[in-house]
Amino acid sequence: MNILRIINSSIDCVSQFRRSQHPLKNIAADIIKARRLNSRERSVFLNLVFSWARESNLVNIFLKSTMRFFDGLSNQQKDALALNILANPTQNPELRLRYEKFLENLGDTRYVLALGDIISKELIASHGSQAPVIAKSLWQAPSKYLAFDHRMLKRDYLVEILASKNIKASFHPWAPHAIKVEGEVKLDELPHDIAKNIWFMDAGSQIIANCVQPKAHERVLDFCVGEGGKARIIAMNPCEFIALDIDEGRLARAQKRLAAFNIHYICADARAPHPALKASSFDWILVDAPCSGSGTLRRHPDIIYRLKSCDLVNYQKLQREILASAIKLLKPQGKLIYATCSLFESENQQQIDGLLASNANLKTYELPELHRTCVELLPHIHDCDGFYLAALIKTRE
Repeated sequence: MNILRIINSSIDCVSQFRRSQHPLKNIAADIIKARRLNSRERSVFLNLVFSWARESNLVNIFLKSTMRFFDGLSNQQKDALALNILANPTQNPELRLRYEKFLENLGDTRYVLALGDIISKELIASHGSQAPVIAKSLWQAPSKYLAFDHRMLKRDYLVEILASKNIKASFHPWAPHAIKVEGEVKLDELPHDIAKNIWFMDAGSQIIANCVQPKAHERVLDFCVGEGGKARIIAMNPCEFIALDIDEGRLARAQKRLAAFNIHYICADARAPHPALKASSFDWILVDAPCSGSGTLRRHPDIIYRLKSCDLVNYQKLQREILASAIKLLKPQGKLIYATCSLFESENQQQIDGLLASNANLKTYELPELHRTCVELLPHIHDCDGFYLAALIKTRE
């Protein structure tokens, strides 16, 4: 294996990421294909690129304290230095040892510093002394969870099939149909009747989807359906289901994923009135709101370099506007589930507090599955991505 080739590929990957708006994983996939990296090279390359995303802020702090001319370097030169330290400790073992000592002296503070100024500031403001613990959890590889169509498959039968393939399975305490699997799982190698009815899905997403429990005659609106992950679980309930999203591409992917369900799709801005959406006409509304995505940093560490202060302000404004629109569509005694994949209080509890303060016809209610009205899901506690959810009921018009 040619480590220099991998380092150079990684430098090019990071450089392209800096210049574009594409996710790091997409750019990495393009480079793997273009340079025909073999399986071993691919593994080392991906590990290095995502190590850079998690750790380059730390490497830069270290190098700034070590090299007098560091501030005069270009971003590309800084990234090349970081990638060399992370990938090739034998090239300069003394520098690598000094870096490791630097990390040791920082303790768990290193994980907060690695998040950069914007995310670390928000995390500390939201979680105080627990910020380093949460930040550290964002370095851990996420567990793999399966979701399945419980109309077609019994949970115990599915576990038996997985065991026959030497796949260890266990259950999430808050999501009865979330099956944690360990080891390599290739869905296409399972029997066809199994494979077509199971899919990978984070436990936190499943928990949120399970909070929407419509009866057969009730109307459900998924206000920001995205690519339909949560809708796939909710639509297993016999109900009238409408899925809305502003992005045509995402909505098309949702339609493909949800082809087996009777769902009406609307491509529209959730903040604006739409003729198909009548006031006070929905029993359930899921607002899976656009947000910073800070709870998904284990999977998407490149958010560290994408998120700007103005983005947070824009997300918060958008969340308030979407919630205001959703309330108008909710029936009296209708229920609204608000969710984000954010760790920030400014996108979570503060939004709900503000909403309740300005709407006397809303109150929180206790989710029977979770025995609380608002829940913050954290990776190190709940074994899922970081999420927030709140349950609201409209008491009157």
